Amino acid sequence: MKVNYHTEIKFSKLPFDMSEKDIIYIESEYNEDFNRFIQMFYNEICEDFKSKGYNFIYFPRLSDDLLSEIIEKVYPDYDRLTPDTLSLKSTFMLDFLTEDSKQYYYGPSFIYTKFPPYNIYGEDDEEGAEFWLNIVVVEDVERCYMANDLSPILSEIDEEINNWEELEMQAMDDNFDLWELYFDEDDIFDDNKTMEESEQQIQTIAKESTKKTKALIEEVNSKIKELNQQDKNCSVLRYYLRREVMSINRISDIHVTNNCEILLPNFEIKLKLPSIYKAFYLLYLNHPEGINYQILSECRDELVQWYRWTNPRNVDETKIDKILTSRANGRDPRIEVISRIKGELTKYLGEGLAKKYCISQNKDGIHRINKLGYKVIIEKKNPFWEDMSPKPGTKYQ
Repeated sequence: MKVNYHTEIKFSKLPFDMSEKDIIYIESEYNEDFNRFIQMFYNEICEDFKSKGYNFIYFPRLSDDLLSEIIEKVYPDYDRLTPDTLSLKSTFMLDFLTEDSKQYYYGPSFIYTKFPPYNIYGEDDEEGAEFWLNIVVVEDVERCYMANDLSPILSEIDEEINNWEELEMQAMDDNFDLWELYFDEDDIFDDNKTMEESEQQIQTIAKESTKKTKALIEEVNSKIKELNQQDKNCSVLRYYLRREVMSINRISDIHVTNNCEILLPNFEIKLKLPSIYKAFYLLYLNHPEGINYQILSECRDELVQWYRWTNPRNVDETKIDKILTSRANGRDPRIEVISRIKGELTKYLGEGLAKKYCISQNKDGIHRINKLGYKVIIEKKNPFWEDMSPKPGTKYQ
């Protein structure tokens, strides 16, 4: 059972070639107690991680090889700089966070990846490269102290890495309905007002001048940043606030334009997904009957067509083929894509609301988008569409 806080954060660049075996300690500001703990048991921690197949990376004590790699990649002009003249602190990795991730406070934390870091904007766009990595924020510090090592944290991370497909499949289970949104633990309208009263209040604010609405949002954002400086363990922010102010007791239709723009008009949101993700999402939007991910290759022509429409200037069909082909290490790239689409939607809508729009799996093994309570309007007609309804008696494993 996990006792620490797991989430994802986004990096604009990576200072070295990170792998699934690397686990890095980071923090927003120096935590004297936790750093002293790591330094006291550093050798034991490294051996413990190594025995389980992982590399523990603590920047104040980098290996010469990794330090040389960072110097070469991040400081190319310092060709005369030797490793023993450069000291990197445990806040080093935070310099490479995207702006929306930098604004949050990170106490003693560990970052890792469940599969090789993937540039969400494509391998050809190195300058604007962005990567999602997982982070676990240590909340139960006492367990580490009692164990005299980091085994409790390592166990949680190991479970996430080795069982990520099973955990994602569980998370995509669509056994929920519209009322689940109303009573989601993320609901910011957790007060004495009824849903109707809360909705009326939001509508009243929305009817007032646009300037006032924007001013309110700017004020809230300012207060959230101020709260980040005071709420060091993020307990208030994480459990009682959302990153965006919107009424989640209503949902929006989806409108796909002729230019393959995905609009949620009620929220005034345009989903900006990387072209590969958008192609897969449009494929599932276009198939209300659902598609089992194991037979996605049967939809290749339609998927390629969506990809061509979403990325007309740089079409590389081999990227589609790589995703439709299982990898040698057993990790399924199709599930990776579905998982990353979920992450992108959560970034726009918040976790509770994103459930209504994610690709999820039902008990029969069919993946689909649960369209309960809203309509999907697609202006573009894909010439390669075929009905993917399962034949009677078909079962998927």
